[in-house]
Amino acid sequence: GSATATSAACTLTFADSGFLLSVPDQTANKPVTGTIQAVRKSDNSASCVPAFASVTRTVNFWSGYSNPTSTVNTAAPAIKVNGTAIGKSSAATTALSLAFDATGKAALTSVNYTDAGEMILNASYSGSTANNDSGLTLTGSDTFVSAPAGICIAPATTCSAGDASCPAFKRAGETFSVSLTPVAWESDSDTDLCTGNAV
Repeated sequence: GSATATSAACTLTFADSGFLLSVPDQTANKPVTGTIQAVRKSDNSASCVPAFASVTRTVNFWSGYSNPTSTVNTAAPAIKVNGTAIGKSSAATTALSLAFDATGKAALTSVNYTDAGEMILNASYSGSTANNDSGLTLTGSDTFVSAPAGICIAPATTCSAGDASCPAFKRAGETFSVSLTPVAWESDSDTDLCTGNAV
């Protein structure tokens, strides 16, 4: 026989949906905790409700450079999320399995960038028939700043003894050169930014 299309069979329901990412500004090389929340617009208000809840889903991540440049720098280190280096373009995403709670939120327990700059962390999800959410697409991003832990200031010459046995460095009023090097976080108890810190 032949099938007859009904209006009920052709009804489509659309809802605004996406990811709300939150990554705090950080000190270079010091991991921070962020969050990602899958949300959609409520059916009866303008508020957000979970797009999915109490499930584990695979989310694709990639990073971008906002400042000093928006161009992908292949030599720069990768942002790490939960210990995994993240791809640097939407063509080279990194998939992470995340457990979303009842509010549609999952923790990004460790977000780390070892260099300095303003970064963008992007996320996307595409639904599947296996997850009963075929056609669902969620995207989102957040911008955060990674700042140096401090600046190592070092003269051109030094005396490792650091006492009266060292020759006079310069006389008062003489000019001398120093180098300034921004460095990454090493530990909260770090007292010497010129020893052991990554540049």
